[in-house]
Formats: sequence, structure tokens, C-alpha cells
Amino acid sequence: MNRKVRSGFVLVARLLIGFTFVVSGFVKAIDPLGTQYKLQDYAAALGLTDYAPDWLTLSSAVLLSTLELSLGVFMTLSIARRLVSRITLAFMTVMTVITLWIYIADPVQDCGCFGDAIKLTNGETLLKNIVLLALAVAVVMRPFDVPRIISRVWQWIVVQCTAIVSVAVSVWCLYDLPRMDFRPYHVG
Repeated sequence: MNRKVRSGFVLVARLLIGFTFVVSGFVKAIDPLGTQYKLQDYAAALGLTDYAPDWLTLSSAVLLSTLELSLGVFMTLSIARRLVSRITLAFMTVMTVITLWIYIADPVQDCGCFGDAIKLTNGETLLKNIVLLALAVAVVMRPFDVPRIISRVWQWIVVQCTAIVSVAVSVWCLYDLPRMDFRPYHVG
């Protein structure tokens, strides 16, 4: 494959993964309680309700939104390209296995990938994750085909700010209603 075509494909793959992760992470960050409820649904489906207290599922919801949002920003801005692409591939592998189980066993009706903003069936979720997994494989194979957007010296600022803002938004939305409410019967 031509180097320019390959680099273009890797760039598109990075942007698609990054955009998807940013949207998914942001939607989870602005509604950490909704994400917590979804995690509790998964725990109930696995029979782990006794081992998943509220503080653990809420902490996991905030951490999951921070991880997704951070990976999306880092993937989009080509930060720590090799490390981020490997973590993204591992994350997508785990999520694809989980969505395969959800598709086969049907323990929950909605995966909660995009909260209440975008509802996907279990089949649509599995297809989305298979596509993202294939894109993540392409990015892992060629992490340096896309040039760095932010210099190495400044990357740590983006890393710190992304994590801090994601956690801060989640905490803020815990104590105040989410600024953007995607539920069908939202206030107003």
C-alpha cells in the first residue's frame, strides 16, 4: 500500500476512534449516576451485586468516563501514539468481548455506550465495537504514520488537563443536575 494512502487511513482511523471515545466519555462524564446504574445492571446480570457496592460502581463510572474521554483526546491529538494505541486496542478488545456476551445472552437491553444520548441495540453495539477494534488494530500496527500535533514538551499539559476536567465534570454533575440531559423526560 502506498505510504500516503496508508497514512491517510491511519489518520482517519485515529479520528474515528478519537471522536467516538470523546463523545462516549463525555456523555458518561456528564451523567455519572446513569453510568453507575448501567454498571449496576451489569453487576446484577453477572450475579455480582453483593460485591459491587455503590461507592465502587460510582468510582468505576467516573474512572470509565475519564479513561474513555482521555483516550479519545490522546488518540485525536496523537499523544503518546504507541502507548495510547496499545491501551485503546486492549480496551476495545475487552469491550468487544463484553458486547459479544451482551449480544448472545441479552442480559441488558442497552449497553449504555453513549448513555441516553444515543441508544444502540446490542447488535449495533457489537458491530460498532468490531469496527472500532479493526481500526484500533490498524492504528497499533502503524502508530507513527500520523505526525505529532502537540510537541512532546506540551503533551503532559494536555494529559493533566484532560483527566482533571473529566473528573471535575463528573463530580460537578454528581452534585448538580447534568448540564445536558438526554433522558426522554428531562426537566423543561
